[in-house]
Amino acid sequence: MGRLKGKRAIVTGAGSGIGRASTALFAAEGARGIAADKDQASVQANPAAIEHAAPVMVRQRGGSSSACAASKAGVIRLVQTAANELYATGVRVNASCPGLIKTAMTAPILEGAWARGSEGRLGELNPVRRHGGAREIAAMAQFLASDEASCVNGQACAVDGGPSSTHSFRRRSR
Repeated sequence: MGRLKGKRAIVTGAGSGIGRASTALFAAEGARGIAADKDQASVQANPAAIEHAAPVMVRQRGGSSSACAASKAGVIRLVQTAANELYATGVRVNASCPGLIKTAMTAPILEGAWARGSEGRLGELNPVRRHGGAREIAAMAQFLASDEASCVNGQACAVDGGPSSTHSFRRRSR
């Protein structure tokens, strides 16, 4: 509790799934910042929504920003560029890159696999043999925002159960 007290954060996609879990975890740990989503009503319905952010981080010469996008290499390059542009300001910019995470967006994929009886194939290329949860991605974002990650900047951290580290070979199901 209080791991992020005095910290500022910007959470995008805060209305549901990973963004909502991140917003709740950041607020529970004492962070303040901005919770944004294209559906503003979803953000306002989130009781743990956090308020304020980036200019404040620069003024106080410290902070961390964590972007969440697995499928967009552009976001990773944006994180690297932003980290470079904010050189010597004390603001860090990192990305958590989720793999297959159970959210409202991926539910149709998972439910379709369960209905076909092929749910076991979803983890075929994943060393942990399961999909992840939104809270696991939120925990990575929380770590990246915390003082424990004070030397982590401009990085894309995979939270995918391992496929990104093992894509050069494929294990057979047992």
